[in-house]
Amino acid sequence: PFITNAETFSDYPNLRQKSLESYKKQGIPLRKEEWRYTKLNSLLEVDFKTSPEVYLDFIPEFTTKSIDAYNFVLVNGKFRKDLSFDGEIPADVTACLLSEFNENIPEWLNEQFGVTAKIEDASFAALNSANFSDCLVIRLADDVVLDKPIHIISIGMSANEPIVFYPRILIRVGFGSSATVIESHIGIDGEPYFSNSVTELYVREGGKLHHYKHQDEQKTSFHIAMTQGIVETRAVYENFVLQTGAALARNELQVKLDGEYAEVKANGAYHADGNRNIDYTVLIDHAVSDTKSLQVCKGIADDNSRALFQSKILVRKDSIRIEGDQLHKALLLSSDAEVDCKPALEVYADDVKCSHGATVGELDEDQMFYLRTRGFDEESARNLLIEAFLDDVIHDISDVIVRTVFLDMMSKK
Repeated sequence: PFITNAETFSDYPNLRQKSLESYKKQGIPLRKEEWRYTKLNSLLEVDFKTSPEVYLDFIPEFTTKSIDAYNFVLVNGKFRKDLSFDGEIPADVTACLLSEFNENIPEWLNEQFGVTAKIEDASFAALNSANFSDCLVIRLADDVVLDKPIHIISIGMSANEPIVFYPRILIRVGFGSSATVIESHIGIDGEPYFSNSVTELYVREGGKLHHYKHQDEQKTSFHIAMTQGIVETRAVYENFVLQTGAALARNELQVKLDGEYAEVKANGAYHADGNRNIDYTVLIDHAVSDTKSLQVCKGIADDNSRALFQSKILVRKDSIRIEGDQLHKALLLSSDAEVDCKPALEVYADDVKCSHGATVGELDEDQMFYLRTRGFDEESARNLLIEAFLDDVIHDISDVIVRTVFLDMMSKK
């Protein structure tokens, strides 16, 4: 299922053919252990068509719209220049489509595109590599500090029938450079749609990338996303994913720490209600010594929703002086909601400091009682405790503006 353009695209034939063969070999991962708790039956029940050309002359209201940034808009996975930032982006920053390079593809792009994103054992990443229509390329030259964020806005909308589309993004931060990139995935009410996205990122030596994502798709939509990255020596990558939408949403992050003193912070928060199925999957690969990772995820599950946190820290042989920590905490607000946790450490070396933990519980009755005795009604007390539960992980976002917007959004929700 879902194969649309793979056999007709003429660009990147080797990548597409390899990806198509990999996808056909793997199939839909219904029986794989890492997909055990994410039910794909509802996705397979919909007859999705390839994304048609749709007309959209405005950007709908959404949480992060107010942030001052260089905006790049995708509609059903296709770049829309008329809706995007119309000013001048700094000269030492490349922001364009892959197709604009024509046949003059620079060496740095060949080194990364279709290479950072592994398609083996990643069925939906292979599906994207076979079907994407184009790729948005963001590259910072060396020693560049971007003055404001780059904001990639992916809008999903269907016409008269369910559609599938394939957003593709590539981000490269040069030596000693620093950037903030925001991804907002939103949608317009209508027939169901399926967004299958892939983001490749590469942070060169001494670089810093703050990468924030808000997934707030429509309640009938499906969102499966893979972000894969490489972080070099003394580089820092901060990732934060806030998931609040879609009928089924899986956000998968795979980061390889490929240089000494490289660091990654991969935090997240989710709010699952109704019949939503939210999945947050992470793999941190400590490929060399003296690397550090930190993961904290907090979530709320209400009504008949289901949430999954699964994360693995991999420490390779001869990788010593490793620090790796992961923590997941969830609140169950309904007896019909479910949260599954699968933290894991896979360590093949000595001299490491790694930990993991996971807790799932209900609201504290003593805290509720205390607030009620101080004049709060039951609903206000409940909302205050939920907000306080999520506040600390969101407060850990480095970018003040993004942190403020995310806090305000969760407070309103």
